[in-house]
Formats: sequence, structure tokens, C-alpha cells
Amino acid sequence: MRFTRLLFASQLLCLPLIAHASEVNLAKFFNHYPFEEVAGETFDGNEAVQRVVRTALSSSKLESTVLKDLSVVVPIDGVDGYMQSRACEAHNCGDHNRVIAVKIDGSKGAVCYYNAAVASNPRWFVDGVIVYEQPTGDCETGRLASPVMEALMG
Repeated sequence: MRFTRLLFASQLLCLPLIAHASEVNLAKFFNHYPFEEVAGETFDGNEAVQRVVRTALSSSKLESTVLKDLSVVVPIDGVDGYMQSRACEAHNCGDHNRVIAVKIDGSKGAVCYYNAAVASNPRWFVDGVIVYEQPTGDCETGRLASPVMEALMG
């Protein structure tokens, strides 16, 4: 009987950890700006989003640029089961922009970053690796390119 109570008590102690892990639902940010507070937090400040950006990018300098330095933003939308946050540099959107795509449960994601002054094409990063370099255009694709989706699933 005492062992049963101890086992039950230990299970109760684990419940908050299990519940917290399954509580990530980024859908609440749909149609809000990345800096706009929703239920006490912002999309850019969300732990799951920041983890995805850190994991996707191999450069901490690039991480700072992706999360902070691009000032023109549009409301977050959802594409292919991923929440997408788009941003660009004021008066230079075509040549300096990014997309953060995070699975609604916060478990996976990709980052597209384009700065024409540094690279000739937009690059999609997953798990610290460039998985796709777009032949033309910018990160404003609206849909994740199939090589990016393959990298996210594999």
C-alpha cells in the first residue's frame, strides 16, 4: 500500500512536466504580429520559437538578426501546418528579409534568410544546415519549398 502511494505521488510530480511539453500551441499567434502579446507572450519571445531559430541557424549573429533587426513585419500566417512569421528591412524588403516557419506544436522549424549584400540567393536553414537555396526571389514564398519540407520530415 505504501509503495502504491509513493508511485502515485511520483506520477503526480511528473504531470506538470508532461503537461507543459504538450501545451505548446503556436496557433494562438495566427493573424497577430510577431511582437504582439497574445496570452502574455509574443511569437518572437516564445521559447519554442527561439529554440527552433537557434537550432535552425548555425550562427548566433544571424540568430540576432533574424529575431531582432528586421523591422517591417506582417501578421503571422499558417502554411502546411507551420506558423510563418515574415519580416524585412524597411525600404529594402526585396533584398533583406526572413521567414521563420515553426510547426504549430513548436517541435520543428526552418528559417529562410536573405540579404543580397551577403548572398546571391535566399537560404533555408534546418538543424544548422542550409537545406535549400532558392534559385530566385526572396524568402516571401508563401509555401515551404519541397526540399525544406523533406528536411523537416527526415
